[in-house]
Amino acid sequence: MADTRPIRFLVLFAAFVLFLSCSSAPPATLTTCSLDQIPPGARLTKAQLRDWSAIWAFVNREYVDPGFRGIDWASAKESVASRIETGLDNATFTALMDETLSQFKDYHTHYVSPETVRADTASAKTQGFTGVGMSFRRGAGDYIVVVTVFPGPAYRAGIMGHDRILAVDGLSPLDARGELDTSRFRGPAGTPVRLLLASASGGTREITLLREQIAQDAIDAGLVASRLLPLERTNGRRIGYALLQGMSLQEADRLRAEFARLSADAPLDGFILDLRVNAGGELDAVASCLGLFYEGRTGKLAQRNGATIKLPMLGKAVGNSRTLPLVVLVHGTTHSAGELLAGALQHAGRASLVGGRTAGDTGNQKEAKLPGGGYINVTGGVFVLPDGSDPGWLWRGIEPDFAIPGCGWDEFTDEDDPALAKAIEILFQK
Repeated sequence: MADTRPIRFLVLFAAFVLFLSCSSAPPATLTTCSLDQIPPGARLTKAQLRDWSAIWAFVNREYVDPGFRGIDWASAKESVASRIETGLDNATFTALMDETLSQFKDYHTHYVSPETVRADTASAKTQGFTGVGMSFRRGAGDYIVVVTVFPGPAYRAGIMGHDRILAVDGLSPLDARGELDTSRFRGPAGTPVRLLLASASGGTREITLLREQIAQDAIDAGLVASRLLPLERTNGRRIGYALLQGMSLQEADRLRAEFARLSADAPLDGFILDLRVNAGGELDAVASCLGLFYEGRTGKLAQRNGATIKLPMLGKAVGNSRTLPLVVLVHGTTHSAGELLAGALQHAGRASLVGGRTAGDTGNQKEAKLPGGGYINVTGGVFVLPDGSDPGWLWRGIEPDFAIPGCGWDEFTDEDDPALAKAIEILFQK
């Protein structure tokens, strides 16, 4: 009989090699095995580590400050990975990313979870949105501030601009990073949401509203709200006012249309552009708004790798929009592209700035999609003036020409706005 021991040895050796390939090989070789052989918790940890590696590398490569604002970013790579390896659910991983990136104290540098991406994608597929019908911004404390109320549940309940929202269904209206949490207001039409509010004039109240579909045209009208100021308040002068809440091309086009509407009967004698609650947006929208009020060189965005992004002049004048006296209202809630618009107009000598120091988020945002479906955003560039010099607006903010205390959106009502009063006074002198 033939000796079968070599054959048995080869079979046993092959089995041993197969065992090693599915049990003790480095993580990079796990894909050769069935996913069923990897415990669900291990799969989640592996996915989180992959996302964290991509986040760390993108920040390390693209963040505008090579010193990372004093953060020891090199050691963060291993220290954060160690926390992930303890086993985190998705919510805890998101909180860890928020905690890690919040060290930059940078509005543009943040993590967007896959859950948020899916929710935003679903919301974008509908015209308008399902909610209570108002826009809001982060307040100075642990609350958010109502900016505009659209036709809908909030309007019928008597909620007004400048009211504070202290709680939503008994929870903070802020997320783990201390930023506005819009998910608190989302939900199917007909479902209730309980709000604890404080009025700018004093007093608190709790009300329950039923969510409903809010029309897109009502939203558009509220995001760029304009009016001709009462002639008795302006000594008979035709002074226009516009509140611009964001910097999208649609909002820039609407601002141009509203300027034309206010000028239809006669040329305006002055204009007040309110950017105090402007949350920022697109560079093209900045260029469009600049072109409405100004013609000339504005500046560019300088990136860490030495490349630059020019800020083109896209907008056109409407009537006397480039020559009439102009005042821009700003505050600590003026962000990003809204700041760039205000700063460029101020530096060009085209407008006086009134209010408070802006947020200091004048860099441009870069983003990258992560393997797990989320996104990482970072500040990837800094605005420089036409001569290439840095005005120091990033992180420090833009100083107004006239500092006015008490002009935060939750500190006044439409009847006693100190910044608006100062703006009218300035225009009287033009």
